[in-house]
Amino acid sequence: HIINYFENIESVFISKARVQRITFDAFQRCDNIQEVVLMSNEITSLHNGIFRNCRNLRMLDLRSNWIGAIHSDLFNGLSSLDTVRLTSNWFTTLPDDAFEHLSSLGTLEISVNNLQLISQHLLAPLVNLHTIYLNVNQLNEIHADAFAYQRNLSYVNLNGNSLSSLPKGLFQNNLNLRTLIASNN
Repeated sequence: HIINYFENIESVFISKARVQRITFDAFQRCDNIQEVVLMSNEITSLHNGIFRNCRNLRMLDLRSNWIGAIHSDLFNGLSSLDTVRLTSNWFTTLPDDAFEHLSSLGTLEISVNNLQLISQHLLAPLVNLHTIYLNVNQLNEIHADAFAYQRNLSYVNLNGNSLSSLPKGLFQNNLNLRTLIASNN
């Protein structure tokens, strides 16, 4: 709970520290925190609402951990969150409501996992999403309406998956799409 003793901290970096668990109250007093980097640890799960008091959090980096599941309340109260990095974890699926509290999110990185499907509802709450990395997963299906609400979407990386085709009309609402990478499928 060392973080709770420093109320003016704006950035937390704990990388390559072999952290396995973060207690539910680790981020109790974090009104000023804008950036949390917990990459390259051994975290397997996170408590629902663990970051609920981090109202000014703009970037959350959980890359290179052992996280296998995310629950909908993990991001509850994080209306300022702009970037989430979940690359190199153990996700095989994500619940449709995983990102329901993240309407301001601009960048989502879920590369190098074992995702097989992007459902119709998973990304729907992410109306301000402009950049998404889904590369090096095992995606074999993306619902035709998966990107229907992302009008600002400009960059999509689908490289290194198992997609034999993309649904007709997948990007019909994404008039700002400038870069689509779908090699090695």
